[in-house]
Amino acid sequence: MPLAAVAANATVFVDAGLTTGTTYYYRVRACNGAGCSAPGATAAAAPFLYAYATSETTVAGTLTGTRANTYADDGVYEQLTEKLAGGKPVTRYSALEHKWVFTVTPGQSVTFFLQAFQPVNAEGDRFVFSYSTDDITYQDMTSIVLPTSDDGSYQVFALPGTLQGTVYVRVQDTDHTIGRNALDNLFVDQILIRTDVSPMTAPPAAPVLQQAIAGNQTVTLTWTASTGATSYTILRRLVGGGYTEVATDLTATTYTDISLINGTTYEYVVTAHNTFGSGAWSSPVSATPQAPIATEPPTNLTATGAKRKISLNWTQSSTPGIVQNKIYRSTTSNDTYTLLATIGTATSYSDTVPTGTTYYYTVTAVSSSGESAVSNSAGAAAK
Repeated sequence: MPLAAVAANATVFVDAGLTTGTTYYYRVRACNGAGCSAPGATAAAAPFLYAYATSETTVAGTLTGTRANTYADDGVYEQLTEKLAGGKPVTRYSALEHKWVFTVTPGQSVTFFLQAFQPVNAEGDRFVFSYSTDDITYQDMTSIVLPTSDDGSYQVFALPGTLQGTVYVRVQDTDHTIGRNALDNLFVDQILIRTDVSPMTAPPAAPVLQQAIAGNQTVTLTWTASTGATSYTILRRLVGGGYTEVATDLTATTYTDISLINGTTYEYVVTAHNTFGSGAWSSPVSATPQAPIATEPPTNLTATGAKRKISLNWTQSSTPGIVQNKIYRSTTSNDTYTLLATIGTATSYSDTVPTGTTYYYTVTAVSSSGESAVSNSAGAAAK
């Protein structure tokens, strides 16, 4: 049964009043006095899903209104105002932090929409919006630049298409300079996250293979998710050879290839799949696994007695990437040494000890490859 008849030569029609999230299928045919053509190819579309804030928290500042004021573009605002932070009056500054919580459905695209403004302020402070999935690590939405009045425009930021579940949106001020005490305002008219749930009609785009980290007989790969992908395949080759599959049906975006030959360079690509087929390969990334390099010990350890202490000095290990030194002590040169202290990468240490007793020391170095053997031994007595 025809849905609608439009004017001659019209190429646009809007189907309104549909159910959000339901997929609709359409065909079009052309008609004239002689009759109508056969229908064209079927096209499908689903209206967008809109997620509004389900809760909110004011961490710093004051709130006028509620999140219900952010559900519609109606000129009724949720107003956020900075408050003074800090201790004594001479150390105070203005601050604002507010969070909204959304429940998001993934789709072909997920987009953040904001209609808000920040009046001009003398201090030049501004508000920054960011998002998080764990309320710990936030990513700034860099394209959000607030107007100074309600001009009816929307600020838009493209979120990952795979984003789903609980999403936190945070706004903060950027200037916590002591003495800047003006209490700036933020007016939010509408805030939402929109998901395009139109069905996929093609294989997913190629993932971006971000890195290949070489280890001991291993290479760990990480790539970006492809919108609409249901699985991934990893392919590997030796330089100049052909690719072979090393892992299939992966749903994560990381993979560790094991049992490799150290010193051999491997090249990798990743491809994404869905019910419409396999997408293009990513750009290749190469890595060469290596056996761990033994950490060389420190050298030239000396011990010098001083008043109620012994000063130790040594030459740092020649191994790159030293992160710690460990100092061991004994009361006899041939006895078992026990750990005295673990320090950073300094090459000296002062040990407070009683006078009259000779103490013996050795030092080790620690890198990503582990702890070295001990240095030479050195002994001294406090004066």
